[in-house]
Amino acid sequence: MSKTMKSFRLSDEAICAIEERDRSKYRTAQEYIEALILHSDKKTTIETLVDKIDGLEEEISSLKEEMKRENEEQMQRLEILFGRCLAETERKEQRRIVSYQSAPPDEVI
Repeated sequence: MSKTMKSFRLSDEAICAIEERDRSKYRTAQEYIEALILHSDKKTTIETLVDKIDGLEEEISSLKEEMKRENEEQMQRLEILFGRCLAETERKEQRRIVSYQSAPPDEVI
């Protein structure tokens, strides 16, 4: 690859990022800049992790909603079951009271 000499004006932040590069991986600023430009389509490890975290957060949110919906359905079923049990208990108690009221006085303890 042939090299051409060009000058660019960079912000202080860009200069700082160049100066704080991994010098064991990029010996010169030129190597660092070329790697960033030529491999800009490849995401850095941090960007990849951020994307994965975002995906996991969305999945967790979806699972929370699903669990909430399932818990609400379960609570509704339990309320119905409790209502039925309560009604059955009340019917049994009412029958017991009626049987005491209709029993002859000598049989009541």
